[in-house]
Amino acid sequence: MTKLYNHAPMPYLRITEGAGAGLSVALHGETVSIGRDGQCGLQLLDTSASRQHATCEQRAAEWVLCDLGSSNGTWHQGKRIETLPLAHGCEFRIGNTILRFEVEAIADAHGTQASWGEQVHGLGEDSSLFNLQDTDAPSVNRYLVLLHQFIRHASTTNDRAALFDLLDELAAEALEGDRIAVFLPDGHGWSLWPPHERRLRARFGTTPYAGTLLAIAWQKPEALLCTSEGDVDPSKSMDAAGLRSAMVAPLRIGEEVHGLLYVDRLNTDKAFTRTDLEFLEAVANQMAVRLHNQGTVAQLQAEIDRLSTRSNAPYPQFAGSTAGVKEIEGFIQRVAALDTAIALIGESGCGKRSMAQAIHLSGPRSAQPMQTFTCSAYSQEMCAVSLFGRGNDLRRDPRPGLFEQADNSTLYLQDVEHLDADNQRRIISTLRDNVVHRNDEPYPRPINVRLIVSCSPEHQDMPFLRELGALSFTCTALRERSSDDREILTRHLLAEAAERLEKNSAQLSSDLSNAFANYIWPGNVRQLRDAIHHGLIISLNNTITLDDMPESLREQLTNKLQHTELPSLAEVQRLHILRVLEHCGGSKSAAATVLGIDRSTLHTRLRNYGVNK
Repeated sequence: MTKLYNHAPMPYLRITEGAGAGLSVALHGETVSIGRDGQCGLQLLDTSASRQHATCEQRAAEWVLCDLGSSNGTWHQGKRIETLPLAHGCEFRIGNTILRFEVEAIADAHGTQASWGEQVHGLGEDSSLFNLQDTDAPSVNRYLVLLHQFIRHASTTNDRAALFDLLDELAAEALEGDRIAVFLPDGHGWSLWPPHERRLRARFGTTPYAGTLLAIAWQKPEALLCTSEGDVDPSKSMDAAGLRSAMVAPLRIGEEVHGLLYVDRLNTDKAFTRTDLEFLEAVANQMAVRLHNQGTVAQLQAEIDRLSTRSNAPYPQFAGSTAGVKEIEGFIQRVAALDTAIALIGESGCGKRSMAQAIHLSGPRSAQPMQTFTCSAYSQEMCAVSLFGRGNDLRRDPRPGLFEQADNSTLYLQDVEHLDADNQRRIISTLRDNVVHRNDEPYPRPINVRLIVSCSPEHQDMPFLRELGALSFTCTALRERSSDDREILTRHLLAEAAERLEKNSAQLSSDLSNAFANYIWPGNVRQLRDAIHHGLIISLNNTITLDDMPESLREQLTNKLQHTELPSLAEVQRLHILRVLEHCGGSKSAAATVLGIDRSTLHTRLRNYGVNK
């Protein structure tokens, strides 16, 4: 088809280098604006250009370029200009974009030289005009304009939902289609993207789609036209439903198909054309690229997040009595080099995470950061997405899960008793097969992960731990540790807080020290550490008192202190004598020697204590 125009020679601007190279705009009217603003006659996709950068103005018989006081200026032959008379072939630069002013003659019916409206058979051929202002352009040129506008708007979308929202307007403005939708691969065929399914069902009811066309597109994912003269003939069921014409185009990058664009027309004899299909295919290709880029960005961000968890924190220090510390460090050294799952049992705040970190840092995977996830903080659906990731289903951006991010490293899951049976089964399957299946993605991804989990003592016999084959270790609650252990731990945490807050020294007042010793610490080590840190910040000097404690804890410590009676000297003496006697196995002679008193004196005191043996 040839479109002929009989006008005077048409001037236009063409981008020859930079973003949008090849784009041209005819100069209609007296003034055409140039800049980044979407309202400009020629919009530049160049961040160095101002929003309203320059204008082309017709003055008498010539066109003049006028800079509008732009930040980076308009340049011609290496010089910054304010105005520039334009002649055919004149080039100028705005930011990183080179533009050329051209004037060419128009074709007549005998085929003389043409400047725009040249013969264009399809989207695969070049057109010399990209006129964003002429609404009477041929249909192919109109499609090129709409495609440019679609690409421009698509470039501003940050997720799939926003990208696909552009389709509704596209269907009405460009294709005159009744239903435009995205179909997603589900492993056995196509299924509608849920937002489109709800929207189209509300408007068109249960009118069926072109099932034969969709089935052929599943077997052969390529652009297909369903008309009496197209690639697929309309079926009888289509005709009965009033579905006269339909077409599809796959969203694909290489061999990977992400989805299918579908458009149809209902209750009209006007069929889609091959040019309509080529436009739909061009839109599908641009969407596929945009979706692929969004997925790549999501994967890069996940990798950045994974690498940002690297920590230069030193190996955790375990403070306490020699026997207790030896038990902890002995277990760590025995299991660090293994790939076997580990289950840490204990109340909240008793040091399970520090143990997991110590196991990780002591093993061969320590070069990679340990990934940590608290199962009790999220819904089961969010747990599944966080652990296993999200596939390229077009509903939302693809996202690698923590199993992928912990590849060749360690994944620590806190509070696994809060996982439902389905998530527990998927974890076991993932570890057994060394592959992870993202949600809504059919194919596996290989991984190599060492798993450490933790749970409360009430759930240490849960079947999930048995199926994992996990080696378990019980972390003792702070209240169950010896008084010497608690005292050593308190001193260690006090010194740690002083170093962190850059204070030379720190100590507890006698009242606070007594209150600490008699408190049960339901939050365990974490609560003790937080209390010391808070107190050292609040204290006016380096001695922490009861008044420096958090208000909720201060009341409990004060009550504990008030109900703690200090023993008399006589009571302390009695307890000490009885402890020594027990230590000596009941031998009064040995006990008297240890106590440094006569045997007769010991007999007298034992008689007074009511001890006759």
